[in-house]
Amino acid sequence: MPSTTYEGFLNNLITQIINPAIVLMFALATVIFLFGVFKFISKADQEEGRTDGKNSMLWGVLGMTIMIGVWFLLGVIIETFGIEDIKPETNTVHLKPFQ
Repeated sequence: MPSTTYEGFLNNLITQIINPAIVLMFALATVIFLFGVFKFISKADQEEGRTDGKNSMLWGVLGMTIMIGVWFLLGVIIETFGIEDIKPETNTVHLKPFQ
């Protein structure tokens, strides 16, 4: 049963939407990077193949960098709102009392 409190909303947002999205995007960026490495190595004798591989590797690294940045931003937001205890395995989030 979904919780209707602010704490429950944050809990659901983080555990059911943000965390899986970050993992999915990071995995996608890693696959793109590895595809670029494969393309770069397999087409090493062709300039166009090497360029395509370099571009894929660049976009993969850029995507991973963005996802790390999102993870960092999420940490800043968690600290800003005073979220003390996040346990994804039990789907619980505890907020500091409002002063």
